[in-house]
Amino acid sequence: MENRPFEVYINFPQDKTRANFEVLWLGDDVFELLSSDPFNEEMLYGVQVVLKPVADGEYEYVRKHKESGFHTLDFLIPKATAESSELKRCLDSLGEAGCEWEIIFGGMLLIHIPKSRQAELEKGIIEEIQKLP
Repeated sequence: MENRPFEVYINFPQDKTRANFEVLWLGDDVFELLSSDPFNEEMLYGVQVVLKPVADGEYEYVRKHKESGFHTLDFLIPKATAESSELKRCLDSLGEAGCEWEIIFGGMLLIHIPKSRQAELEKGIIEEIQKLP
C-alpha cells in the first residue's frame, strides 16, 4: 500500500453507519484521518484508527489507535464567506501557523489547531473568523 493520502469508506458496525474519509496509511492496519466526519466527534482530523479491509476502498472500523494531536474548532459560515478571498487569506495564514482546515457541505468550517499551540492561537482564530463577511 502506498504511503500517500487516499479516500476510503469506513463502516462503523456499532452504529450501522458509513462515512467517507481521506486517510494516510501508517503501517499494518493503522491509518491517520486527514478529514473529519461532522456527525462523529470521535472521527476528526489527525485521529489514528485501526481498520479492517472489507472490499476495495472499503474498511471496517476496529478501534481508535491514537488521539489527534489537534484541537478542532467548528464554525458555520455563509457560502459567500466560504468562497471569499478574505477567508482564503485567513486560512493561508493558519496553514503557516501549523493549522489544518476543512470546509464541509460548503458552509461548515473546521479548523484544526495543533494542541501544542492551542492556548496561543485559539482566541485569535475565533476573533478573525468572526470578523469575516
